[in-house]
Formats: sequence, structure tokens, C-alpha cells
Amino acid sequence: MFDERRVFAAGPPPGPVNFRGVRLGVPVCEDIWTDYGEYENVVECLAETGAELLIVPNGSPYWRDKDDVRLNVAVARVTESDLPLIYINQVGGQDELIFDGASFGLHADRSLAFQFSAFREQVTTLHFERTGAGWRCSNGQTAVLDGGDKDDYAACMLGLRDYVEKNGFAGVVLGLSGGIDSALVAALAADALGPARLRCVMLPYRFTSRQSLDDAAIVVEALGVRYDVVSIEHAVAGLEHALGLVLAGRPRDVTRGEFAGACAWHHLDGDLEQVRLDGGDDRQQVRDVGRLCHAVR
Repeated sequence: MFDERRVFAAGPPPGPVNFRGVRLGVPVCEDIWTDYGEYENVVECLAETGAELLIVPNGSPYWRDKDDVRLNVAVARVTESDLPLIYINQVGGQDELIFDGASFGLHADRSLAFQFSAFREQVTTLHFERTGAGWRCSNGQTAVLDGGDKDDYAACMLGLRDYVEKNGFAGVVLGLSGGIDSALVAALAADALGPARLRCVMLPYRFTSRQSLDDAAIVVEALGVRYDVVSIEHAVAGLEHALGLVLAGRPRDVTRGEFAGACAWHHLDGDLEQVRLDGGDDRQQVRDVGRLCHAVR
């Protein structure tokens, strides 16, 4: 992000593009953001070479109150050029980056021509007419941007949804603790993906309070998501047993017989089931424990 100067060398100043008799200036994203210094002022160059309307494609990532920053930048470019400007921004999540859209337009007098909603794709036909005061939008609608916590929440939903969708995941599994942090994440995931694609798992241990279990149950009832309570008592006991032998200098004693029954393994592929080490399908699990003991030693 923002590595243009490291990846690209600056080219010659662009001229306008003639499209159906209209001379369009197309400064790309950073072309209107750059503190020019040694570089040419792209918008100024386009205005001087006859551009009538600026269309600015952007991949501008979200942060809180970014819409005010963008508007100030666009107003500065319109003031310099006396040209109307259409700011088109990408929508969607891409790994850790979130693009919120919220595209907008300005008339040459710096009045707002239109404002799209944030965090959702939108296709609208806009009508611009050539007037004595330049090109003006005749049918622009203005959406209200929420800002603050609502935008932050919407950004998190969009980022999670696109991460899951673009990677082809069926859904998400979330460890639910009964605390406010996991409750908030569960609500966010349910809103982003739908309750059917969220599975919550409570993993209680001997120190888990009744209040935590009750609070977690209230959360999943409110969200309507799948929920399982899986005790980790046996798993922790088995790990303590194996590590105790390793730390005592007896790694070779961590055998199938001594470890049998000490540890339960839980699988989240389909229905939950516990597979004890004295069962018949545990050879890979025993090998994994052996590798763990070897690594610790």
C-alpha cells in the first residue's frame, strides 16, 4: 500500500482522453493525493491541456473519517483546476485492506454533485449536462455516511466476508469465552456471514466459571448459531502428562500404553466426537505426540 514510488518511475504528464467529443482528465488515485514537489501537478496539467471533466479511479483503503480527508483533497483539486470531479473508489476487502467505496462527485463550484453509500457495491447511471458553468450532474443523489463506530463495524464485516468468500471457506469456527470480546466477534461474524455459517465452541476447563458458561449460552441463543461445549480437561491432562515425562528426562516413556486414556481429541468435521488414544484410529495422533515430545526435548 502506497509503495508507488518504490515500484514505479514517474512518467510524462498525461493529457486528456477524448471520449465522444468530451475531453476527460483521468488522474489515477495517487495523482490527486501527491504532495507534488519534484513531480508535475497532474490535475493542473490536465486542466491546462483542455480537460473538461475529471474522473478519478481510486483504490483508497478505509480508516475512520477517511471520507472527510478524501473530500478535502478533492475540493483542493477542483479549486486548482475549476473542473468538476468524479471520485470513484473501490469496494471490498483484500486481506488486511478494506476499500469502503463511498464514491462522490463535485461540481466546478465545489458543490456536492452526488454521494454513494459506503461498504457496498452500487451501480447508478448519472446524467451530466454541459452548461455555461461547465458540466453539471442533473440527477445526483446524496447518501448519508454514518462515520465513527458504525463505519468501523461495517468495515470489519466487509473485510471478514470478503476474506471468507475469496478464499472459498464454508464458514468460521469461533471459540466463545463468555466475555465481551468474543461476544462482539461472534455478533460481527453472524452479521457478516449469516448465522448458518458460524459455529461457536466453548472449551471449558476447571477454572471456567458458571457465569462464563451462562453468558456464552445467552450469546448463541441471541444469534441463533450452532454451539458446542467441549471440555478440554482430558486434553490438558494428557498434555501435562506427556510434558511431565519429557521434562523429567523420560521422553521414551511417552508410549502408547502410558498415554492411553489420558487425552481426548476433538474433531470439528461434522459431529463432535472424542477419540481416546486406546482406540483404533489414533496412530497419527500418537506420532504427533511423539514429534511434540521430540521437539520439547
